[in-house]
Order: sequence, then structure tokens, then C-alpha cells
Amino acid sequence: AKLLIGAYLFDKGIEDKLVGKDVNKTYTFKASSTVKEFYNIPEVEKVIIEPQSIVRYVEGSDTKSFLDENGFNGLKEFYTYLFKMKVEEQDFEKNSSIKDAFIKYAIEKCTFDISYDDLKNYSDEVLKEQIQNAESLGIGIDEYYTNVLSLNEKEFFQMCAESAEKEIKKALMIGALSQHFNIKISDDYVDEYCRKAEIDSSDEVIRTYASYLCLEELVLSKFVQLI
Repeated sequence: AKLLIGAYLFDKGIEDKLVGKDVNKTYTFKASSTVKEFYNIPEVEKVIIEPQSIVRYVEGSDTKSFLDENGFNGLKEFYTYLFKMKVEEQDFEKNSSIKDAFIKYAIEKCTFDISYDDLKNYSDEVLKEQIQNAESLGIGIDEYYTNVLSLNEKEFFQMCAESAEKEIKKALMIGALSQHFNIKISDDYVDEYCRKAEIDSSDEVIRTYASYLCLEELVLSKFVQLI
């Protein structure tokens, strides 16, 4: 890991104590609540650090121009921005993994009755989305699934069908759990969700999908502990 000493995004006490330390030597510090909470490791009592290299960041003229153009007051502020963005990305990935694990488990415990027509229609929608992805890259669908997805034609259409089946099952499972536990969403909740996500809630189709996403969020929050 790379630490910008003085930014205090890892741990203020440890960062201050690292000043003046030598490379390739091991230093042991008591794990603070900040470190435990950030890495979600409450049982850890100590942190062992062995500096591999020490560098000093100095703002050059071109760096300062870049920071000024993008609204940053200095390198520290830019580093803080990047650090927080990376943490948010990691949290998003962890939360997605937690959600996917629960959804997979819940689906396996359910029995579904999905008609062929429903599966075919939704598979067609998934295919349209894949075609749009290909068009956004300026390539045909054949080149897209071959070079981007590394699939042959049969595998690609199989993927579309499996993706459609999973989405249908997930929606049915979310609906069943919300009904069983009487989980409901209000119009105000949906309005606030659309406002934060900058979604045009005046479109009925878009609002209906946003309402489902809100319901999914509430249902999953009942069963999984997110970061």
C-alpha cells in the first residue's frame, strides 16, 4: 500500500510515527479503531509495517496547472479525492459480492414456474442491451461477443438466456420476500431515490423500474449486512 504521510487517511498516529523510519525494517503499531473500522477487522490488535521505499511528492508546474484546471487546491486534496473514490469502489465491489451471494442462495431455495414466452421475451431484451453495448463500441454484435466477451455464437446466446432467467428469478424472489415480510415503499422514498440517482421519474416506465430497485434495496437490507 502507498501512504501519503500527512493526509491522515490511514491512521494519524501511525502516520506520524512512520516519519523518519528506515526502509526494510519492521515496525509494529497498535491497531486503532480507525484501522479496524476501515478494513473491517475488529479482531486485529496490531499492525506490522515494513517500508519498502520512501518518496517525496513535489508539485511541478504542470501538476499545479492540472490541479487548478480541475478545481483542486493542492496535491493533498487531489490524493484525498482519489483515496476516497478508491474506497468507495472497493465498498461497492464488496457489497455487490455480498448481495450476489445472498441472491444466489435465496434463488436456490426457491421453486419457480417461468413460462417459455416470458423467458424468450426477456432474453430478447437482454440481447437488445448487448447489441446496444456493441454499437456503443462501434462494432457489430459478432465482433462484440467474439473479441469483447470471448464467446462463440452458441455461448453468447446461452449467456443471454441464462442472464434473463436469473433476472426473472431474482425479481420474483424479491417480490415474494417483500410480500411475505410486508415490505413496502412509499412514493416519497422513490422520489428521493430518483433525485439522488438523477433519474427522470416523470417517465412511467423508468419510475416503475426505479420503484423495483428501491424495493430490492429494502428487501436485501433486511437479510444482508452491507459495508
